[in-house]
Amino acid sequence: MIFKIKPIAALLLIGASFVITPVSCQSLKNTGKSTTENSIGIQKNLTPGVFKVVGVGYQGPSQKEIDTLPVFTVNPSSNSTKEINKAIKDASHSKNGGKVIISAGTYLVDEITLQSNVHIVLRAGVRLVADQTDPKRVNQTKIVFSIGSESAVENVSIIGEGKDENRPSIKYVRENSAPKKGGSRAFSIGRVSNLFIQNLVIEDDQTRFSGVAFAFQKGDESANGRAIDVTVDNVQQNNASYGYGLIQANTGANMLLCNLVCSGGVAARIETDNRGREEQIKVGVDNIRIENVTSIKGKCAVYFKPHNLVSGNVTVDGAHSIGSQLTIEIRDGREGGRFGVDSWIKNVTAVYTLDAPVHFSGRSSIPKCLLTYFKEDIMADADNKGVRQGPSIAVIGDYVGQIKIDKTTVSASVPKNTAPDNTVAARALIVTKDAYRGNDADKQCGDKAY
Repeated sequence: MIFKIKPIAALLLIGASFVITPVSCQSLKNTGKSTTENSIGIQKNLTPGVFKVVGVGYQGPSQKEIDTLPVFTVNPSSNSTKEINKAIKDASHSKNGGKVIISAGTYLVDEITLQSNVHIVLRAGVRLVADQTDPKRVNQTKIVFSIGSESAVENVSIIGEGKDENRPSIKYVRENSAPKKGGSRAFSIGRVSNLFIQNLVIEDDQTRFSGVAFAFQKGDESANGRAIDVTVDNVQQNNASYGYGLIQANTGANMLLCNLVCSGGVAARIETDNRGREEQIKVGVDNIRIENVTSIKGKCAVYFKPHNLVSGNVTVDGAHSIGSQLTIEIRDGREGGRFGVDSWIKNVTAVYTLDAPVHFSGRSSIPKCLLTYFKEDIMADADNKGVRQGPSIAVIGDYVGQIKIDKTTVSASVPKNTAPDNTVAARALIVTKDAYRGNDADKQCGDKAY
């Protein structure tokens, strides 16, 4: 299934009313009154620039300070990667750093390596295309931006200008690689402090990686080797694979993830994944704040799974889904893995459809009255063979019960002119276990099915 959709068109398509004002993503001050458009994460009237929120996210140089730095301009050429990296190096060597302006145009790139005190501005109309042209590298991972993967980086930003179709984009496609080999990702992030990313579109092709991946600096799987003080704002990913998506945080601290949209996959996946590496990795995530994120025809907007690590607090204020399996999914860890005791979730909504991408593992949570809409013969993802077309299951799948949920702020709706079976009442807003499979007529739908 190929699913590409503009943010505004998503809401017009289903006829849903869907407005919420985020709490502390300060860039919203640029938009004035909340609109349907920014309710799903994208801000039409955004004035690009860094902002700071007390206690979380980017805390580096202000936009005013950045604007005083020397400017290094790059134009499209046949040696795009080399010229961009040279401009970054020159800017980093300037006193207090510099700004690298990437002019409008298309750039074939292969691992742009960000250095400390460098602030990149992508002009409206910039298209960064991952270099996937070498057949000898089909089974190798390709990176567009590498930040702190090899050595520590601090005080950096990547900000896009423009709006709508002119927003800067990063593009890559599926490759004919071996299973679990090859692929591209927009951002590979390790040890960095004070990172700000804003106003970009990632054009995916249901590939095998998340667009923005937070891991460790190579060779340092301690708290010092992870990203800290990070803001990702107003970023969209189109046509992600069900098992991946926009943000993947295996580790990180003091991170603000806001105004995000992902069609397919997961908008914000907080999974301290150390399967098979328990002896090496002891550090998870801490103080992750997620605000106003949306999943369109995907797995969910937010996914939590701690595996066997004890992490710090995670919070969600504003998560939404349109035609997705769930809006938030919370899975248990093992061997005592969990998130902080002060973690919480509020302001969560879903628009239910009968043609969401649903994995076989989620089939057991579908109420029996909707089970016929799980179509085993309709594949819904090019990368994950276990995904089929099925009904949206619920707003939240809480299979753990450890994170506090403000149930008064959890709600659902359905599109106008939807099928008669597609009702809010057919589902429970929050599911905690497998659905009933017996013949009792009173337990086929809704809360009683669980």
